[in-house]
Amino acid sequence: MTTTPPEPSFTRTCVNLSPPSSRVIFATDEWFAAADNLLNPNPPVFDPAAFCAQGKVMDGWESRRRRLPGHDFCVVALGLPGVVHGLELDTYMFSGNYVPRFSVEVRMAGDK
Repeated sequence: MTTTPPEPSFTRTCVNLSPPSSRVIFATDEWFAAADNLLNPNPPVFDPAAFCAQGKVMDGWESRRRRLPGHDFCVVALGLPGVVHGLELDTYMFSGNYVPRFSVEVRMAGDK
């Protein structure tokens, strides 16, 4: 039986800067699942019968496995300006198929 992970504490005290107007403006690879899935506010759902042009429908962003050095990344434009106090990167439904580590950079639009 699977259970939903607990909500991070910062989500109870901070404004969500990723409303529906947020968008992915670039992703290096969207072979298995689109990076737009990173902005989906709904809990993940697994439907064994759901398929699309990319294959099995997934609720997260999934790129091809890398055979060469490097990493995949995406650029997200948040829908609201503000200070980032926390970030939820949920690998809940990626059982055995998730990145071992990640990094995040945040900057204001127009910063160089």
